[in-house]
Amino acid sequence: MRARTLASACLLPLAIVLTGCMGDGTRPSVDEVADSLRDGYQGVGIGMVDERSAECVAEAFVDSDMSDESLRAIADRDQNYEPSSEDAEAMSAAAGSIGLCVAGGLR
Repeated sequence: MRARTLASACLLPLAIVLTGCMGDGTRPSVDEVADSLRDGYQGVGIGMVDERSAECVAEAFVDSDMSDESLRAIADRDQNYEPSSEDAEAMSAAAGSIGLCVAGGLR
């Protein structure tokens, strides 16, 4: 009985952590962000782009230091989202890769 109680006590924090890592708080996929970009999401200052460029830009965003919240706003086409200064800096840091994508270059 004591071992069972100990095992339950150890598993409860793990269950809480795993629950917090799932659901709406997860990092959007490249496909989710690319879908938004292909449809012309204006929140990032990029109009409609072709599929190849959208995938490239989305990959640059997802691989960047942008927060999951900021990427979710892009994926969800949230026009009212205000990025933090850290997210704005991360987006700026990815500008070189994004410029190549939009110009038709490959990352």
